[in-house]
Amino acid sequence: MTNEEYRKSRGTDKPFSASEEQVKETWNASVRKEKYQYRKPNASPEAKP
Repeated sequence: MTNEEYRKSRGTDKPFSASEEQVKETWNASVRKEKYQYRKPNASPEAKP
């Protein structure tokens, strides 16, 4: 089975197409799932005034 045949069998032989709204919604959903922890870097003891 060639790569092209495999992609057709999976239905992924067509180029990606999505509207701007769909792209934003997908991105926002993935960001919400991740729940990144934003932390300030630990200051070294010598850096304190």
